[in-house]
Amino acid sequence: MAREKKQFVTVDKVAEAFGISERQVQRLVIYEGMKRVDRGRYNLNACLVWYVAFLHKKVCGCVGPCDGITPEERAATNARAEHKKALKEIPSIAPELVSLKAAAIRKILLHAVEEIYQPEEVEETVDVGDETD
Repeated sequence: MAREKKQFVTVDKVAEAFGISERQVQRLVIYEGMKRVDRGRYNLNACLVWYVAFLHKKVCGCVGPCDGITPEERAATNARAEHKKALKEIPSIAPELVSLKAAAIRKILLHAVEEIYQPEEVEETVDVGDETD
């Protein structure tokens, strides 16, 4: 297996690879801890690996590659969060439940939970110009 060749580049090449400005690359070094070989010299491969992890952290909110969480653990965490969100809705419908029997309460609660789990509808508008029927 061939060893990966270290490729040292200047800030402009790193900026081009990341699709950001040179100043933004410098900010990543100063404020976010991106490593450089020397002043103005970067190991491109190491920077790319670091940048992917940095972007993942921004999107996911975790520390590393999902902090080593398995897909099953992530699904369980998401289910708990959704369950917690559903439970927060119960006080708003509690007055409706006061004099009802168990079957009716179950029906109302299931309906409330289903509403929470439905994806939010996004209104799409299409500009059709001055067309008339």
